[in-house]
Amino acid sequence: MSAPWSNTSSNNKASPSSPSNNSHVNPLGQSYEESYELDEPTKASRWNTDNSSNRGRQIGGAAAAGGLAGLVLVGPIVAVAGAIGGAVAATSKGVTGALARGAGEGMASAGDEIKKVEDKTHLGAKSVNGLRTSVKWVSSKFDRKKNQSSNDED
Repeated sequence: MSAPWSNTSSNNKASPSSPSNNSHVNPLGQSYEESYELDEPTKASRWNTDNSSNRGRQIGGAAAAGGLAGLVLVGPIVAVAGAIGGAVAATSKGVTGALARGAGEGMASAGDEIKKVEDKTHLGAKSVNGLRTSVKWVSSKFDRKKNQSSNDED
């Protein structure tokens, strides 16, 4: 039995072992343009990226993903550029737009789940209160040392 990409059929598709006139052929003998068509949804497709009612959510999520990536990798200025790039990519057509909208939908879904957890646990509010208490404690230690040093100078 031959490999699925072998050139045994009469369809004139190039195989990896015999580079011919078309250098844009994947191992299955399809042109890359054929293998990335967006008209047919795949089984692995989790999100419908062509739904216009979710477009704002997808663009916002793509902007958040780009901004987060830019912030983590480089810093705040690149975060702004990454957010703009993610939003622009999500509005484009083709593979890039579909990938950006899929990433945006994923980020938006993650945000929804985080909000659900926050509504149940109030972890954000508890963290802010804990941080506030810690800052007050550290501040009181500095104030006490400052008062002691000023009393020692007298």
